[in-house]
Amino acid sequence: MNRMTKATAAGAVAVLAAILLTSCASGSGGSPASPPPSCGAYRLGQGQVIPQEAVDCFAEAGVDGVLKVTAPTTEGDPIITTYSRRSDGAIEVQMDMTQDPYGGGTAFLVCPDAVSVVELGDCEEQHRGD
Repeated sequence: MNRMTKATAAGAVAVLAAILLTSCASGSGGSPASPPPSCGAYRLGQGQVIPQEAVDCFAEAGVDGVLKVTAPTTEGDPIITTYSRRSDGAIEVQMDMTQDPYGGGTAFLVCPDAVSVVELGDCEEQHRGD
């Protein structure tokens, strides 16, 4: 009986490993709700700005443009900002500050007059889940 349990556990591990390897190889990269950024994901250091290649990519991508930027606070805590283009041309900005003990939370902004991800103009905060 013990031999059967070991064989069953080994088989389950093999099946799980095969599923995981297949999903990694398929390139799905996560759930459909959070597709991989079309213009990349950048991790900036203290005082660094979004690279021009990312700014250009986002501008050229149109409504398919998604850019993810992680930048540190003064204390070094990561703030993850995701930029996406809406069908009306506005840029939507999602700021994840959950790893910052002083900021916390998530902010959603819509910037209808944005020229680019570095020239957002006036933005309006959107409340999600209301």
